[in-house]
Amino acid sequence: TPDVTVPIPEPTNIALMFMGLLGITLVRGSSEEV
Repeated sequence: TPDVTVPIPEPTNIALMFMGLLGITLVRGSSEEV
């Protein structure tokens, strides 16, 4: 059986980082509006 546990590819890491930054900016924007 092939190993299912593989290191996270760079594209996934970048996507996660991008999503995290988007979330932070969204939270900042909403908090600033209020």
